[in-house]
Amino acid sequence: AAGGGALGRAMGAIAPGMRADLVVLDANQPDIAGRSGDAIANAFIFSGATNLVREVMVGGKWAVRERRHAREESARNAYVRTVAELLN
Repeated sequence: AAGGGALGRAMGAIAPGMRADLVVLDANQPDIAGRSGDAIANAFIFSGATNLVREVMVGGKWAVRERRHAREESARNAYVRTVAELLN
């Protein structure tokens, strides 16, 4: 909420009129399993694991579902094309 206030945006709560930016972690991953409260955030930030995020919502729209970004395939294809162009 303080960060949202500093930006002049209504954020920091799950409520009508608030921006919906959410990250859903996989509670079955060993690095966060059995943890609660701040220990979850600490494990997420400091564990170094790359597979903790399951879903991401940005502005009320799902960007990542079941670990797959909505534009993952098109981004991959654009990357492959760009690398090929650079190497030729």
